[in-house]
Amino acid sequence: MMAITESAKMIAWSDAFLVGIPRIDSEHEILFGMIGEFERERLSGTSEDVLQDHLLEIAAFAKYQF
Repeated sequence: MMAITESAKMIAWSDAFLVGIPRIDSEHEILFGMIGEFERERLSGTSEDVLQDHLLEIAAFAKYQF
C-alpha cells in the first residue's frame, strides 16, 4: 500500500516500501525524495525548463537503478 500525504496527495517514503536490502532501500528512498521535490516544484509554479531538467535527473537516476 502506498503512503500518500493528505496535503498534496503526493507519494511519500514509508518503511512499508523496504525490501530489506540496505543499498536498495536507500536508493528507493532517494528516488522517492526526488519525485517529491519535483512535485513540490511543479505545484509551486516552477518554470517548465527547470521541471524538465529535474525530470531528466529523475529519469537518469531511475535508469541507473534499474
